[in-house]
Amino acid sequence: MYDENNSLIQEQAYMTYKNQQMAEGVDPDTIEKPEGMYQWLSRPEYQFSVYDLEVSDIRVNEYLEDGSIDTVNILDNDDPTIASSETYLEILYELYGINNDRLDSYQSEDQILILNVAGQETEIHITDNGSLELNDLSFLDKLGSTDYLVISFYLNNDTGNILWEYAFGRNGLHVYGPFEFAPYLDDDLMLSRVPIAEVADPVRALVVYTLGGVRLRYGYQPPAEIRVEDVQSVKLQIEHPGWYCTQPGVNTEEHCTYSDGEAPFEITQPYYPPFPYHINGIPKWSVWWQPATENGGGSGDTLWSNELDINAHYTATFTQLSHMAPVTEYFKIKSRTIKPNSESDEINKGSDIQLVEAILWQLGISPQKGGPGSEGARIASNRGGSGAINTKDCNGDAANDRSVYYAGWSTCPQWSVSTEGMIRRFQGRSEGGERLESGIIGNVGPKTIAWLRDDFESYMQAYSEYSTSSIVGKEHAQIDTWIQAATDIWKNGLESNSYVAVGGYTDDIHNGVLSAAGVDDTTKTRAALIKAWKLQESPYHWGTNTKDYQATPFRMTEGGADEQGSLGFNQVLYKYRYSDRPCSVHKAAGLNYYHPLGNIKGFAIHTMMKSWQRDGEINCGSGGLYQAFHNSSFAKSFETDIVDLKGYQQGTQTVTYTNTPRQEDDYEKLAKGIGYYNSNTPGFTVHSWPYILKHKVNPPAKSTSNDGDNCFTCRYTIQVRNEKYGLPYRQYIWQGGSYTADLTDADGNPDPRAGQAWCFEYGEREWVSGTTYAQARQNASDTNTDDAPQTPVGRVNCN
Repeated sequence: MYDENNSLIQEQAYMTYKNQQMAEGVDPDTIEKPEGMYQWLSRPEYQFSVYDLEVSDIRVNEYLEDGSIDTVNILDNDDPTIASSETYLEILYELYGINNDRLDSYQSEDQILILNVAGQETEIHITDNGSLELNDLSFLDKLGSTDYLVISFYLNNDTGNILWEYAFGRNGLHVYGPFEFAPYLDDDLMLSRVPIAEVADPVRALVVYTLGGVRLRYGYQPPAEIRVEDVQSVKLQIEHPGWYCTQPGVNTEEHCTYSDGEAPFEITQPYYPPFPYHINGIPKWSVWWQPATENGGGSGDTLWSNELDINAHYTATFTQLSHMAPVTEYFKIKSRTIKPNSESDEINKGSDIQLVEAILWQLGISPQKGGPGSEGARIASNRGGSGAINTKDCNGDAANDRSVYYAGWSTCPQWSVSTEGMIRRFQGRSEGGERLESGIIGNVGPKTIAWLRDDFESYMQAYSEYSTSSIVGKEHAQIDTWIQAATDIWKNGLESNSYVAVGGYTDDIHNGVLSAAGVDDTTKTRAALIKAWKLQESPYHWGTNTKDYQATPFRMTEGGADEQGSLGFNQVLYKYRYSDRPCSVHKAAGLNYYHPLGNIKGFAIHTMMKSWQRDGEINCGSGGLYQAFHNSSFAKSFETDIVDLKGYQQGTQTVTYTNTPRQEDDYEKLAKGIGYYNSNTPGFTVHSWPYILKHKVNPPAKSTSNDGDNCFTCRYTIQVRNEKYGLPYRQYIWQGGSYTADLTDADGNPDPRAGQAWCFEYGEREWVSGTTYAQARQNASDTNTDDAPQTPVGRVNCN
């Protein structure tokens, strides 16, 4: 009797040993696989099957673009494959029993005949002659290089004795997406089949639906039994100008060879995928290809189009020892306008939809209603971040396939996911706002392709440079270099843009801030301030977020509080840099905000830009630090209704205000300059910092509101300066009242406090803790709200 448990243990030990040997360079074909283990429990010479099975057909039925079905019987094929999950299988069989009873078994339960297809078991009975349909072959897209889809029949209590087995693989054409450095993003693209006029019927070609000019990897996977040395040649011909490249990316000047498409490109070396999800290290013969405009001579630009229709084929030849005939496969590379299928009830599905979903997700965009940016769940994921897929589309059905266009948006329920919503979000910000409804239709046509080209190429430049950094954040080895570049802009401006202030925030200005704060600490540098500021904005540029929610390697960290698309470290609104109506200063600087260095430079620019506007663009005004220290917008005199403000205590010093000057110092200017990066809602150009603290309140913990008396922006600047950077809180000294000149004590004697003022402390520490000015004054009073005597809390000397 087959010993299933011990055979499984032996198989696991064999696979562990095999992987260890392969890691040391041992040829896997030289490692002998052990046979199954058996326990001879009872009369082995009489154990035999009492069933007779005949399988007449295994039909692969593929849906074609015109709605028809192409059927091929693969039962007798030498190298049977299924190239697409857009199929269903039909097995025709006859099952007979034998009149003689089987001998008694040591097991008492009844034997059941099992049909196993890719691990999915179904009971089969003798009376079930006919056909069996297998409609869900989505698991084919998960097969690795040497995986097989196995169909087998066996008895439930004797699974080692296979009565009948048939296996076919996923050989032939494989096409991969653009994210080679992240295997978890680089799944096989879903391929379809369409008739091709250039090839005689009944041959039909695979079609690769691509997205614009994205560089994809096209590869031939030989059968698993073919050794590397058995492959003589693999030639790929894509009949269109383009570049054959050895690496992913967008730059065609390196690692690429231009071709006019008139001759085949020979792939001379097998490609060994560097990631463990490729089983046993079996290679593919593959190369990257990127389409070019037809300028000739390799001088053309990358062709981004919705109308690609390119013929292609590969031919693989083998040595005589392999006994393998040459293999030629024709396929198409096509692009189209991606949109919901409004002409029929059929869903729109394809590798181009798979690509647009993957690219937009990597750019930071979420498909989830009510969950933008880093707060949103991905299609075909678990909304909690881990576990079984539970995302739903706008109709409440499972959204479990990223190659499907899930339509709907404006009326979708909260937390549903939608491909259309994802595209609308990208379109809205690209137009220059956050409009997700009016004028935005969710189609990926020529205009959206042009927007996507700019973002994708910027992203891929950064992705290629930092391909070993799946997470880029505050702990990155180059963070200090990037921050130094920002401090250089604070000092020297930007050579290419005169509207970025020179000398905007120098060491001299910074030392003035420290002096006003009563701080003498050489570690409190401008670079340290930027690092602290970035910890408040976003400690991550890509790869994860502060909540570690659905963290995806290399994915841009986008703000999740609104639809504005704040990007990476600097969290500058997307539209300021990349939209059709950008801020003139950001656009003229021309920096790549998908690149961590360009992104942090963009932060410095936003703080130091001057008011400026070009035709067709917008004026984003002056930066917060520029207004604080150069145009006097934030240097406010103290208002008459805070005449009770007497001074402050901070760090090592106590300052008493005299009659003149009563106005903000460098520390208070910095408070506003930092806060302005978040919002100008509190009115920094209208009121002084102590006035704002007196009249505004700290909103609830999870609120970002600046409405009414709320001031999230005030909390933001305190968190940057005092909590992240470590400057001491400024504690303002206020006069709470005065004692009358004839004040007496309990015995009727003159009270020494008679005629004197009393003061209390209320500043940034009290404000951020949630205490209001009125509460602090009341706590410091001699009487409570019922005029009963109380012990004052928070009193300080007035001088």
